[in-house]
Amino acid sequence: MPDLLKQNFTYKVSTEDDAVELIEQEKAKSRGLVTYKTDYKTKKEKGEIVESWYVVTVTHDYTK
Repeated sequence: MPDLLKQNFTYKVSTEDDAVELIEQEKAKSRGLVTYKTDYKTKKEKGEIVESWYVVTVTHDYTK
């Protein structure tokens, strides 16, 4: 039977507070090491920002 070593999840959230809350939730429910990365993204039209969001990448590492 194969052993699960690592899982990666990518989420899109609206605000930085939502990103922090999501990371804390992932840390609480994981049984392994959790690493994460956040990226701030924007959509521009004619030089003006019309939309912004955060991309959160969470990795659960189950190796011991």
